[in-house]
Amino acid sequence: MSTFAVAAMAAVGLGLWRVALLRRRLELVARAEHELRGAVTALHLAHDRGAGAVEVQFDRMRAALADLHRARCGGRAPVTAEPVAFEPFVAAALEPWGAA
Repeated sequence: MSTFAVAAMAAVGLGLWRVALLRRRLELVARAEHELRGAVTALHLAHDRGAGAVEVQFDRMRAALADLHRARCGGRAPVTAEPVAFEPFVAAALEPWGAA
């Protein structure tokens, strides 16, 4: 096998690796963007409902921004395990249904 053939195969392999890396990065950015859009939409809908509903959405936006920041480098924001109070999330999710 010639040196040129080896170099060509190495270039193709490097190109495929780069494509896979870019696809992963784009997937992470798309996921973070989706989270931001959802939080912004919820903020827009909940801005008249009080500070509690808005604060929950700000927490979502902070997490999504951390994901977006890490996705730019091809990674994910670190996952932290901590106790979560579900009551504010459930109350914020059920509040629109209570008015119906």
